[in-house]
Amino acid sequence: MTVSQHDHRGDRAEGKQPYPLHAIQLVDLRVIELNLKANLDVEKDAPAGNFELGTGHGKYDQDTHRIQVKVSASLGQEDGSRAPFVLKVELIGLFTVDPDRFPAEHVAKWASTNAPLVLYPYLREQVYGITSRAGFNATLLPLLEIPTFRLMQQPTGETKVVTTRE
Repeated sequence: MTVSQHDHRGDRAEGKQPYPLHAIQLVDLRVIELNLKANLDVEKDAPAGNFELGTGHGKYDQDTHRIQVKVSASLGQEDGSRAPFVLKVELIGLFTVDPDRFPAEHVAKWASTNAPLVLYPYLREQVYGITSRAGFNATLLPLLEIPTFRLMQQPTGETKVVTTRE
């Protein structure tokens, strides 16, 4: 593998960042639930069962400029399925919004389309870790398509949301 390095000092000297920070930042992350129940009647190497992703978000607090977003993963079922385990992992992330750079009226849309994907790598790590530590094949959650979410300033001064997922 070849690794190339880029010198961004010239950009910094001009006041440009190579990767500018987003107007919304993750400031806290917590595990709400981390539960794995083994099914001893099934071989531990059997397929993990169907994957379900759950998402949701709270109301945007315009005073504190914060919003909570929740993601969860479920695998296997407790209804006598042939999965080697039943698993539920749930995380909650707290995001802070720069109101000068991101209009409040678009925060809920961002929270429902993009914020779960910001939290998804943390969810994947929790699932991978708990399944491997419990003695099962380490479970990798599937990769997801990331929707485009852009705020486009219109000539009228209005901000329009452009997204690939409705």
